[in-house]
Amino acid sequence: MSEAHVQRWSLSAAQSGIWFAHQLDRTRQKFKIGEYIEIHGPMDTGHFETACRQVVRDVDALWMQSIEPDGRHAVVDPDAEPPLVILDFSGESAPEEAARAWVKNDLGNPSDLEGGPLYRFALLKIADERYVLCHWYHHIVIDGQARGLIMQRLADVYTALVEGTEYGDSGLGSLRDLRREDEEYRASAVWEEDRAFWLDKLADRPAPVRLDGRPENGTGTGTGEPFIRTTAYLPQQEVDALREIARGMRAHLSTLLMAAAAVYCQLATGQRDILLSLPVGARTTPASRVAPGMTSNVLPLRFAVCPEETLEQIVRTLVPEVRSALRHQRFRHEDLRRELGLGAGDESILGPAVNIMLFDHQQLFAGHSTTVHNLALGPIDHLSVAIYDRGHDRGWRVDFDGDPTAYSRDDLDGHQRRFLRMLGDLVTHPDHRVGDLDLLTPGERRELLEGWRGAEGVVPGGSLAELFEAQVVRTPDAVAVSGDGFEVTYGELNLRANGLARRLVDLGVGRETP
Repeated sequence: MSEAHVQRWSLSAAQSGIWFAHQLDRTRQKFKIGEYIEIHGPMDTGHFETACRQVVRDVDALWMQSIEPDGRHAVVDPDAEPPLVILDFSGESAPEEAARAWVKNDLGNPSDLEGGPLYRFALLKIADERYVLCHWYHHIVIDGQARGLIMQRLADVYTALVEGTEYGDSGLGSLRDLRREDEEYRASAVWEEDRAFWLDKLADRPAPVRLDGRPENGTGTGTGEPFIRTTAYLPQQEVDALREIARGMRAHLSTLLMAAAAVYCQLATGQRDILLSLPVGARTTPASRVAPGMTSNVLPLRFAVCPEETLEQIVRTLVPEVRSALRHQRFRHEDLRRELGLGAGDESILGPAVNIMLFDHQQLFAGHSTTVHNLALGPIDHLSVAIYDRGHDRGWRVDFDGDPTAYSRDDLDGHQRRFLRMLGDLVTHPDHRVGDLDLLTPGERRELLEGWRGAEGVVPGGSLAELFEAQVVRTPDAVAVSGDGFEVTYGELNLRANGLARRLVDLGVGRETP
């Protein structure tokens, strides 16, 4: 670090929120975001190293070396060298597996905000015509949109160096621009309007949708990993069909997919008042859209899902909710929790996150095509569904990321499989009521209707009535049935059943028993 040029910069509100959340993260890994890019062609490592240095000079967010223990200031050095690793795995017996193992280990190292590094670039050689570019960042440095800006600049500079042309000015904004805009916003009447909007929207908020119970129920793996992931792909034929359906509704494809995610939550839980999480860039000005840094936010998206309606009717309900949420997207989630009087250990106001990224991720390095693979999106609050369009008619990649204290890998795999099955049913029957959609595969339905009865077709432990009576004795105050705004305990259900039976006898239906 060049001591002569070291500076101290105040953290923005968004960065401060990340710092506080990082202190609560026992894994010290949740706030890493990263991806690896397959480069289909040879790379000049000297030019790549030069390009990395130029990008760091262009992007002042990458000047951050560490965060001071007070959590209020970053240590900044404009002359610092980029954390860069160049490795050759081409001589290994299994070079791709060896490279992936290195990437997994590097990404899995805990982040040290006080000691750094806060990001890293790595170029890994797999073969003469194949390289992997891995880059990760702590979320306090940049967000996902900034990551794309950085990679595009890196590709442009590298290409110019290889071709012997001028790469010119970056055209990128600065972190100081972002901080100034944020300070102006927080002192404005717009901030007050946004605050009033969200407090009104969430005044009588429902509990967030939980597909497998809360983390404290201990249903997950408990491995200590920041998240677990399952990945599947939606075939191009179904992708094309969903595009046609969205066009027919005159709706954005992303809105259609968010509605589908909400439908899945309703079918899986029975809850009609749905809270989803909508990740947003919170970049509403021309200057903010070209300035690498951390601005991203997550919005609670609340709307009703009625099983009696069609998907198109639900999309019509969702469209104005998304529009109004986006108009107020700069109001920080951390501020909203504070305004609602929620502390660090209190309930979440976030349901499953739905992150739709249907845009081209392609960057060309000296004309060589690339394939992008996400490694980590950042912190996972219970569940995240991310859908990517990688182009080239290869269908969509669908990632389910789950909190490992709430989900096992089998849990996630089951939800992902049923969600994709539901999307397939929507393609086939777009005009059906969503309540008529079937989440179960034929095998799951057989297991539900037949497998639980045992090999001889009898209920293990006695008849259903006997099992119910035993449960009433064991846990009369436990909830037996719950729905939208109501719940009934086993004891209450038993009393109501006895009362109904008595009423039927009084009406001449049924008879007295000894």
